[in-house]
Amino acid sequence: MELKNKRGSNVGTIRFTTLKMDMRPSLLMYLEQGWKMDVSFVVDFTLSNLEINDFRSLHRVHNNGDMNVYEKVLFEVCNVMTPYARDGNF
Repeated sequence: MELKNKRGSNVGTIRFTTLKMDMRPSLLMYLEQGWKMDVSFVVDFTLSNLEINDFRSLHRVHNNGDMNVYEKVLFEVCNVMTPYARDGNF
């Protein structure tokens, strides 16, 4: 493989003595082939996330109806994953 500078002049070469290709399919490849998946979620309710009524808690319920951090993440992930869910449900 020839190496060129910004002006297009040849400044060297690279020679590969070994080439290994990773041919494992990606998740996207499986989904493009029509595979479907089941989706499950787990929410961490340990005390390290503070009490639910603490304003710093990731689990708190907002009086104005805004989603908390966990609800936002679940909503966004579900929006991405719904087309690939086996039956469209979680």
